[in-house]
Amino acid sequence: MSQNKDHFKRSLDNIGVLSTKSITLQKDSGPYITIPFEGPYLIKPAKLDNSIALLPGKENIAQDKKQAVLKAIELSKLYDSPMMVEEFIEGYDISNPYARFDEKFHITAIREMINEEWKDSGYQPNVLKDTRAKSMIVAEDKDLTEIKIICQKIIHFLELRSYGRFDFRRCTSNGKLYLLELNPGTSLTGKQYELFYEMNHMDLAGFIEKMIIQTMNDEKNKKNNSL
Repeated sequence: MSQNKDHFKRSLDNIGVLSTKSITLQKDSGPYITIPFEGPYLIKPAKLDNSIALLPGKENIAQDKKQAVLKAIELSKLYDSPMMVEEFIEGYDISNPYARFDEKFHITAIREMINEEWKDSGYQPNVLKDTRAKSMIVAEDKDLTEIKIICQKIIHFLELRSYGRFDFRRCTSNGKLYLLELNPGTSLTGKQYELFYEMNHMDLAGFIEKMIIQTMNDEKNKKNNSL
């Protein structure tokens, strides 16, 4: 899901959830492979986390098919990992922390805003995660409504428990919502979760306490149901 993006995208296809088009190349893939969709292209490892910008700047962005294939094969050799060539979606990111406590799932839609110095970058490279050079605001109601439906569908399909984070991208040209990836058991100290705690009127300690209580209750219910 977060470590094997290619496998996760195939799972999304099976349940009718829209994601970005992609193709995965290996280090021994031939240079004459044809990418069956238009660019520009985002190139990232298919089996590594935090992989959007292993390279600085825009070096993982390719404009044409030939350049994308050659760069993906080169990077596959460098990182010893299959490389995903993914269609780049012009738009904005929405992060969605979710957690199961108080006997239900809580899902929050948080829009990621690029700060002024990044307004013309066109995409959000991983360096923003490191420098925290972006801010988080509560997403609009239309985003939250649509996202809740998709998240609940995936939570049910994958039988998810505990907590995690969905990452979406809203395309500014066609208005469609694309699911990029799912990070179960992700970090609890990022800016997304800071706002999640605030919106649910608790802090990190209170969240952990609720998660422990919920886990204990789930185990108790599982045991009772098996008797």
